[in-house]
Amino acid sequence: MSRASVSTTALWSRRAAPSGPDNAAPERAPKAWGKDDIVEPLAAAANLPAPMGDLSRATVDQLLDTACSVLPRSPIQLDKRRRSIRRLAEHLSGFEGGTWQARWEASGWETSEEPLASMNPAPTASWRMTSGLSWLVAMRAVVPSVRTLRRDVVSGWLEKTELRVR
Repeated sequence: MSRASVSTTALWSRRAAPSGPDNAAPERAPKAWGKDDIVEPLAAAANLPAPMGDLSRATVDQLLDTACSVLPRSPIQLDKRRRSIRRLAEHLSGFEGGTWQARWEASGWETSEEPLASMNPAPTASWRMTSGLSWLVAMRAVVPSVRTLRRDVVSGWLEKTELRVR
């Protein structure tokens, strides 16, 4: 067995490096330092992905059916999910707008200093406004700002954002 050493140079090990003029390695571009290294952020996509379809104008019952069709849980948990979504949707329905996003913005919660959790009922209740918001965000019916997500969306909402139709 050969005891040849293999060291990494550039993109290939010495054994895997192309040989011959036809397989010459491409020349590396010189590294430019300074302003060329600054990466400009990309603007958000105009049409965000909607794994459950367009729910921007869905009825409350359509939202409930969609939310309960994914991530199946026990009947008790599904009932809590339904009540949380229904309470927030009914609250938002009182504001002007043709879409849930427009109603959300008209509600003032996006810019409010007070968190949405202030509308949560007593701890003995089995529903939460913040849980309803988490589900509306996960279904892309409402797209709040990052500030609102940090302030109002309950823990575990990330698992809801990975909704898949089964």
